[in-house]
Amino acid sequence: MWYEISRIIFWLSITSVVIMKIRKTKIFKKKFAILLTVIAVLCLSFIAEIFPVENFFINFKSPEDVFRYAGFGKLDQVICGKNSCLVVYSKGKDSGGHYIVPKSENGYKIPGYFATKQISQKLDQHGSFTVYNVVGTTDYYIFGSVYPEDSEVEIFNGDDEKLEVNIKKIGDTGFTYFFLDSFTKEHYAIVNGVKRIIVK
Repeated sequence: MWYEISRIIFWLSITSVVIMKIRKTKIFKKKFAILLTVIAVLCLSFIAEIFPVENFFINFKSPEDVFRYAGFGKLDQVICGKNSCLVVYSKGKDSGGHYIVPKSENGYKIPGYFATKQISQKLDQHGSFTVYNVVGTTDYYIFGSVYPEDSEVEIFNGDDEKLEVNIKKIGDTGFTYFFLDSFTKEHYAIVNGVKRIIVK
């Protein structure tokens, strides 16, 4: 919440100060100068969203602290990998939101626009699986939506070995989350005894 509020206050303050200075000067075409100022501020604020400036001087102590500062909603669960953590949250009646927080040597950081990438999304009549990778790491998070909602989920690798995976579920929604420290296209899930391919 403070993430957005602080940005709005900061950029409005910058814009107001610059516009006031322009109005006090004797420059020609003040309206054009004000328009250029607004465009420049919008561009800078967009860049600051992609690359959070706080990451240059703030190290958060926990992924919960990052979410409380930069996220929205009620924090439900946290799943930690080696170089990151996944925060699962809800907003009002909507549950199953997710927010991946990267970890540095000195603490946790606000995720930028390019912090994660979607590896795959598999959707069929039984539900869906989406795989994300934290860029520059071997941290993979898989988000599943399985039916029926109380389904038992097991994860296997390409050698048909069952993996010891900490699978989290959100109530009776069918939303399922888990972390893998390596991932290939051969990984698959067994849902209620039925083999489910994770990667499309």
